[in-house]
Amino acid sequence: MLNKVTLWLEKFIYTIFAFLILIIMILNILNSSSFDTLSFQAPKYFNTYTIILSITLILFLFLLRKLLTRTLRNINTKKIVIPLLLTSIVLQILVLKYLNINPSWDFGILVDESKHLLQTGKLVSYFEFYPNNVFAVCLMAFLGKIFSPNLLVYQVINLILITISQYMIYLLGTKVGSKEIGLYGFILGIFFFPYIFYSPIVYTDTISLPFLLVPMLILAMKKNHSFRYNVILLILSSVIMSFGVLLKGSMIVFMIALSITLFIHMKNWKKSLAILPILLFFVVKTLFNSWIFDSNILDKNNVDKYRFPITHWFLMGQNDQSHGMFNDTDFRYTLNNIQEKPREELIKFHVTESKKRIKSRGLMGNVSFISKKLTSTWADGTYFSLNKLSRNPIIPSNFQALTDGKSGILLLGYARIQHLLLLGGVLFFSFFHWKTERRNNDFFTFAMISLIGFFFFFLLWETRSRYIVSLTPVLIILSSIGYLQPIKEKRD
Repeated sequence: MLNKVTLWLEKFIYTIFAFLILIIMILNILNSSSFDTLSFQAPKYFNTYTIILSITLILFLFLLRKLLTRTLRNINTKKIVIPLLLTSIVLQILVLKYLNINPSWDFGILVDESKHLLQTGKLVSYFEFYPNNVFAVCLMAFLGKIFSPNLLVYQVINLILITISQYMIYLLGTKVGSKEIGLYGFILGIFFFPYIFYSPIVYTDTISLPFLLVPMLILAMKKNHSFRYNVILLILSSVIMSFGVLLKGSMIVFMIALSITLFIHMKNWKKSLAILPILLFFVVKTLFNSWIFDSNILDKNNVDKYRFPITHWFLMGQNDQSHGMFNDTDFRYTLNNIQEKPREELIKFHVTESKKRIKSRGLMGNVSFISKKLTSTWADGTYFSLNKLSRNPIIPSNFQALTDGKSGILLLGYARIQHLLLLGGVLFFSFFHWKTERRNNDFFTFAMISLIGFFFFFLLWETRSRYIVSLTPVLIILSSIGYLQPIKEKRD
């Protein structure tokens, strides 16, 4: 009976995944939000030309998949890995040199307050309102203590983490797929738009990447493509991923995806171990919070009183003016009232106002709202990186020269085409996955659940296209498999 339930669950997951990636692909064909992030108007021909080029390249890759597979298989990896990693480093250094920025928004707060934490041993009131960033600033302070708490050091560390993550994508792709899949994903990752242009921006979007990839590498087993269900390895990977959730809250989706994957693929009584990742997350979170409060880094009473309730982000997620992105009016309302009104009253307002916004739009209004929100989240090939680089650049003329006129069109065209190529591969994966002999690959299940989770999480939550940077290693590997995985055997 239990096996029938898990088989049904696996089929259900695949069906939802295939449906959602089709929706995301259609939204990307119809729209692009990259120009919107810079408040520019896209030329009339931009979407048409980029779609034609993207479809041509997608078909080219698919039709020549056998030749591409043989070529990648015959490559001597020792001769290509180091040059590609050096290429990544050079590209990131160029962005760091010519497009560097003066830290602002939350990025600036983390840089400044890491120094303050080292000097005083305490955190400022900002972290009472946003305790979700406490682990991030503590991690930066720890690294700052070892090296130096200045911006350039943090940026170099960020560059190193991005580069290591690119290499880990290669390793993981090889483990769950094949050498050629790993190499294709590696090449894609080296030239992946957000990995290049986020190098000056030291924030949770990129520094969270290893907290997904390391646990996956620990669990993934070569050759039979399943996870290693050793309890010690499960504990180790779950603890590392738990710190990733402390770093970036949306990574809780990966924890849930891992638990569901374990439940589906583990046998008999071992299915009970599926709860282990979630339990360990609460243990890690409890121990970390206890250390923060016992060390007087933050005052527990103030955090309990002033931290923004999660309903605040659901409220912003229903804001019509910003299409579910950050909204200053909603932010100011919560900030002002969290200090004056009882917490329960504020939560009640958030829930009531969210329901009112949904109801007032009506059926077609909600369809339009959801379409715009999904487009802003999933149809931005820049992943909001250029928007962040446009904020207080050290050399404004460099950024302007890069994004204005023909150079800007070419840059955003590259981002859009690359993003469509990525999604095209994921779409191929969804078409052919059910027919392959490796349907029960544990990583595939984990990856599909992760995409489903991110889709619905940011459908409800306040959203930005940069929030899905954490998911990009999964997308890159699925896309690589979609283009290169041979179809050897059909299901009965």
